[in-house]
Amino acid sequence: MKNCSYQGIKGKVKANKGDIFEENFDMISKNGVPICTTYSQNGRDYFCKNDVSSMYQYDLAEELINYLEKDNDSESDAWQAYNECEDSLMKTSSQLFPFWKNHIREQPIGVLQEMIERVIKNNV
Repeated sequence: MKNCSYQGIKGKVKANKGDIFEENFDMISKNGVPICTTYSQNGRDYFCKNDVSSMYQYDLAEELINYLEKDNDSESDAWQAYNECEDSLMKTSSQLFPFWKNHIREQPIGVLQEMIERVIKNNV
């Protein structure tokens, strides 16, 4: 979903937004060369399925993540609103829970829309 350059499973990975990769049994690869797993941080940061629903879910998650990254105080209104969301499991800021981005990326579209409504639109 976005440009990346990092050390992958079988060496250096350099990809541009829009490049097509394969997914087999939770392994992301290109031309048969494994790059990373779908559940790894790199997999979650850079790759998603190439369909409209997945890309929309990715965009919603990134919007929420970017908003919360600007305000890294667990006592802020934005984080309090996030913690009040029905499906929020962390109850803390990114300083205390390093996997909060993965939690957001795993949420279905409806939950992400609710989170954005509560966190961003009510705190602007």
